[in-house]
Amino acid sequence: MSQDEVCIKTRQDKKDNFKQNRRSFIKTAALAGGATLITGVPLASYFIAPSLNKGVGKWVDFGAAEDLEPDSVAM
Repeated sequence: MSQDEVCIKTRQDKKDNFKQNRRSFIKTAALAGGATLITGVPLASYFIAPSLNKGVGKWVDFGAAEDLEPDSVAM
C-alpha cells in the first residue's frame, strides 16, 4: 500500500466518522427536543392555565351599595 492510498483511506475514514458524529448529534438533539416538548407542555399548562381562567370564585355579598362607606375597607 502506497502513501497516497493510506492518505486517501485516512481521509475517507475521517469523513465517515464526521458523518456518524453529525448523525448521532442530530439524533440526540431531536430526542432531547422531543423529551423537552413532552414534559414542557404539561408543566406549562399546569402553571399557566390557572391564570387564564376567568373570574371563577365565590360571590361575597357586602350588602347594599348605599350601606358601604366610601374609602373604607370591610373585613
